Amino acid sequence: MQCIRNFVVCASWTVLGVLGVSASANAACATLPGTWYFYDMEGQSPNIQTKYSNVVVGPALNNKQQIESFSFTKTNKGYDNNTSTVIKCVLTVKAGGNMTAPCTAYMPDKTQNTTISGKLTLSACNLAGTINVNGDPTPVVIQGAHLNGNIGAGIATQGTAFHQFTLVRQ
Repeated sequence: MQCIRNFVVCASWTVLGVLGVSASANAACATLPGTWYFYDMEGQSPNIQTKYSNVVVGPALNNKQQIESFSFTKTNKGYDNNTSTVIKCVLTVKAGGNMTAPCTAYMPDKTQNTTISGKLTLSACNLAGTINVNGDPTPVVIQGAHLNGNIGAGIATQGTAFHQFTLVRQ
Protein backbone atom coordinates (compact mmCIF):
# COMPACT_ATOMS: atom_id res chain seq x y z
CA MET A 1 0.00 0.00 0.00
CA GLN A 2 2.81 2.38 0.85
CA CYS A 3 4.29 1.92 -2.66
CA ILE A 4 0.97 2.68 -4.35
CA ARG A 5 0.79 6.12 -2.70
CA ASN A 6 4.47 6.86 -3.32
CA PHE A 7 4.78 5.30 -6.78
CA VAL A 8 7.64 7.54 -7.95
CA VAL A 9 9.66 6.91 -4.79
CA CYS A 10 9.08 3.14 -4.96
CA ALA A 11 9.91 3.02 -8.68
CA SER A 12 13.12 4.93 -8.03
CA TRP A 13 14.16 2.51 -5.28
CA THR A 14 13.33 -0.43 -7.55
CA VAL A 15 15.49 0.97 -10.38
CA LEU A 16 18.36 1.64 -7.98
CA GLY A 17 18.04 -1.88 -6.58
CA VAL A 18 18.15 -3.40 -10.10
CA LEU A 19 21.17 -1.26 -10.99
CA GLY A 20 22.90 -2.38 -7.81
CA VAL A 21 22.25 -6.06 -8.60
CA SER A 22 23.36 -5.50 -12.20
CA ALA A 23 26.57 -3.79 -11.10
CA SER A 24 27.37 -6.57 -8.64
CA ALA A 25 26.66 -9.20 -11.35
CA ASN A 26 29.06 -7.44 -13.71
CA ALA A 27 31.66 -7.25 -10.97
CA ALA A 28 31.27 -11.00 -10.34
CA CYS A 29 32.14 -11.93 -13.93
CA ALA A 30 35.09 -9.54 -14.16
CA THR A 31 37.59 -11.92 -12.52
CA LEU A 32 39.01 -14.36 -15.05
CA PRO A 33 42.31 -15.30 -13.35
CA GLY A 34 42.22 -18.48 -11.31
CA THR A 35 41.51 -22.16 -11.76
CA TRP A 36 38.58 -23.27 -13.92
CA TYR A 37 37.18 -26.72 -14.71
CA PHE A 38 36.56 -26.90 -18.47
CA TYR A 39 34.11 -29.50 -19.83
CA ASP A 40 33.85 -29.68 -23.61
CA MET A 41 32.04 -31.70 -26.24
CA GLU A 42 33.58 -31.67 -29.71
CA GLY A 43 31.72 -32.93 -32.75
CA GLN A 44 31.68 -32.74 -36.52
CA SER A 45 29.87 -34.24 -39.46
CA PRO A 46 31.01 -37.69 -40.52
CA ASN A 47 34.11 -37.46 -42.65
CA ILE A 48 33.25 -39.25 -45.89
CA GLN A 49 36.05 -39.85 -48.39
CA THR A 50 35.06 -40.28 -52.01
CA LYS A 51 36.74 -40.93 -55.33
CA TYR A 52 35.69 -40.72 -58.97
CA SER A 53 35.56 -43.94 -60.99
CA ASN A 54 34.81 -44.71 -64.63
CA VAL A 55 31.92 -47.13 -65.12
CA VAL A 56 30.35 -48.60 -68.27
CA VAL A 57 26.85 -47.19 -68.83
CA GLY A 58 25.67 -48.97 -71.95
CA PRO A 59 26.04 -52.06 -74.12
CA ALA A 60 29.29 -50.76 -75.63
CA LEU A 61 32.31 -51.17 -73.36
CA ASN A 62 33.67 -47.78 -74.42
CA ASN A 63 30.49 -45.98 -73.30
CA LYS A 64 31.73 -44.83 -69.87
CA GLN A 65 30.68 -42.26 -67.33
CA GLN A 66 32.51 -40.94 -64.29
CA ILE A 67 30.67 -41.37 -60.96
CA GLU A 68 31.54 -40.46 -57.39
CA SER A 69 31.69 -43.33 -54.89
CA PHE A 70 33.09 -44.23 -51.48
CA SER A 71 36.85 -44.56 -51.36
CA PHE A 72 37.14 -48.00 -49.77
CA THR A 73 40.43 -49.85 -49.30
CA LYS A 74 41.91 -52.17 -46.68
CA THR A 75 43.22 -49.15 -44.71
CA ASN A 76 40.49 -46.63 -45.57
CA LYS A 77 36.89 -47.54 -44.82
CA GLY A 78 35.56 -44.51 -46.75
CA TYR A 79 33.93 -42.82 -43.77
CA ASP A 80 34.66 -41.98 -40.15
CA ASN A 81 31.78 -42.25 -37.67
CA ASN A 82 33.93 -41.54 -34.59
CA THR A 83 32.99 -37.88 -34.81
CA SER A 84 32.44 -36.91 -31.15
CA THR A 85 34.87 -36.37 -28.32
CA VAL A 86 34.30 -35.21 -24.75
CA ILE A 87 37.12 -33.33 -23.07
CA LYS A 88 37.89 -32.26 -19.51
CA CYS A 89 40.63 -29.80 -18.55
CA VAL A 90 41.74 -27.86 -15.49
CA LEU A 91 42.60 -24.36 -16.74
CA THR A 92 45.06 -22.17 -14.89
CA VAL A 93 44.34 -18.61 -16.05
CA LYS A 94 46.89 -15.89 -15.25
CA ALA A 95 46.14 -12.18 -14.70
CA GLY A 96 46.78 -11.28 -18.38
CA GLY A 97 44.46 -14.03 -19.65
CA ASN A 98 47.22 -16.48 -20.63
CA MET A 99 46.27 -20.01 -19.67
CA THR A 100 47.55 -23.58 -19.67
CA ALA A 101 45.86 -26.84 -18.81
CA PRO A 102 46.27 -30.59 -18.71
CA CYS A 103 43.36 -32.26 -20.51
CA THR A 104 41.90 -35.70 -21.07
CA ALA A 105 39.92 -36.48 -24.22
CA TYR A 106 37.48 -39.39 -24.26
CA MET A 107 36.69 -40.91 -27.68
CA PRO A 108 35.08 -44.18 -28.74
CA ASP A 109 37.41 -46.96 -27.59
CA LYS A 110 40.26 -44.69 -26.46
CA THR A 111 41.37 -41.97 -24.04
CA GLN A 112 44.06 -39.41 -24.81
CA ASN A 113 45.92 -36.98 -22.53
CA THR A 114 47.22 -33.68 -23.87
CA THR A 115 47.92 -30.11 -22.84
CA ILE A 116 46.47 -26.86 -24.09
CA SER A 117 47.52 -23.23 -23.88
CA GLY A 118 46.13 -19.96 -25.12
CA LYS A 119 44.79 -16.58 -24.22
CA LEU A 120 41.33 -15.71 -22.90
CA THR A 121 39.76 -12.26 -22.61
CA LEU A 122 36.70 -11.16 -20.70
CA SER A 123 34.68 -8.05 -21.51
CA ALA A 124 31.34 -7.32 -19.83
CA CYS A 125 30.98 -11.03 -18.97
CA ASN A 126 31.61 -12.09 -22.60
CA LEU A 127 34.47 -14.56 -22.98
CA ALA A 128 36.65 -14.67 -26.10
CA GLY A 129 39.96 -16.22 -26.96
CA THR A 130 42.00 -18.85 -28.72
CA ILE A 131 43.05 -22.26 -27.41
CA ASN A 132 46.00 -24.17 -28.85
CA VAL A 133 46.03 -27.94 -28.49
CA ASN A 134 49.52 -29.43 -28.17
CA GLY A 135 50.42 -31.12 -31.47
CA ASP A 136 47.41 -29.77 -33.40
CA PRO A 137 48.06 -26.88 -35.82
CA THR A 138 44.39 -25.80 -35.92
CA PRO A 139 43.46 -23.50 -32.99
CA VAL A 140 40.14 -23.59 -31.17
CA VAL A 141 38.47 -20.17 -31.51
CA ILE A 142 35.80 -19.17 -29.00
CA GLN A 143 32.89 -17.82 -31.07
CA GLY A 144 30.60 -16.89 -28.19
CA ALA A 145 30.70 -17.48 -24.45
CA HIS A 146 29.42 -15.86 -21.28
CA LEU A 147 30.70 -16.02 -17.70
CA ASN A 148 28.41 -15.19 -14.82
CA GLY A 149 30.20 -15.34 -11.50
CA ASN A 150 31.65 -18.82 -11.06
CA ILE A 151 30.12 -20.51 -14.11
CA GLY A 152 30.05 -20.00 -17.84
CA ALA A 153 29.26 -21.66 -21.15
CA GLY A 154 29.97 -21.13 -24.80
CA ILE A 155 30.64 -22.39 -28.30
CA ALA A 156 33.85 -22.58 -30.32
CA THR A 157 35.09 -23.84 -33.66
CA GLN A 158 38.22 -25.72 -34.68
CA GLY A 159 38.43 -26.05 -38.44
CA THR A 160 35.35 -28.11 -39.38
CA ALA A 161 34.72 -29.25 -35.78
CA PHE A 162 32.51 -27.44 -33.30
CA HIS A 163 32.68 -27.31 -29.51
CA GLN A 164 30.11 -26.68 -26.78
CA PHE A 165 31.72 -26.09 -23.40
CA THR A 166 31.02 -25.29 -19.77
CA LEU A 167 33.42 -23.57 -17.34
CA VAL A 168 33.16 -23.83 -13.55
CA ARG A 169 35.49 -21.90 -11.21
CA GLN A 170 37.33 -24.12 -8.73
